[in-house]
Amino acid sequence: MTEETPRKLSRRKLLTSGLLLGAGTAVVGIAAPVLTGAGTARAAVPGQGAQTPWRWCDKCQGLFYGPFESSSWCPAGGQHDGSESLDYLLWYGTPSDDWQPNWAWCDKCQGLFYQPFQSSSWCPAGGRHDGSESYNYSVPYGEGGQPGWRWCNKCQGQFYQPFQSSSHCPAGGQHNGSESMPYYLSYFS
Repeated sequence: MTEETPRKLSRRKLLTSGLLLGAGTAVVGIAAPVLTGAGTARAAVPGQGAQTPWRWCDKCQGLFYGPFESSSWCPAGGQHDGSESLDYLLWYGTPSDDWQPNWAWCDKCQGLFYQPFQSSSWCPAGGRHDGSESYNYSVPYGEGGQPGWRWCNKCQGQFYQPFQSSSHCPAGGQHNGSESMPYYLSYFS
């Protein structure tokens, strides 16, 4: 993709640009608890499972919990914008050899961040991210989902690297994924 690529991604644009894998790898019909109303971004049943809809923010390039978009904080200003996003799926309580645990939902900004570095994190709602109400999410770093996701070593958040040049980091400037392994997120098509 080039810098001329439109920032807003529609499902059709993602499919035709090759960013998404074939329909065989899309997550469909998973029988897992899903939170769809008020409350925290915690699964309906403790233990192991999956949760959707997590969304990509068109303004900052970060990943946030979609049902709470109206109470979210975007580092680009205002609320996150998930209107052009796919519905992403995050797994919790599922340690595996090619999945990284210890990702958390911030109940202040609604974003996903890497909790072991919470003390050095930056939240767009102010101060540090707060993962005290979150389950332990695991993010895959092998193949098998949408590529291009990275960890920002400045704010500790998850962001979409193909649009890094137009990203906004709450720690200032653009997100920095230079020290990140590649992550692959599952989605509903």
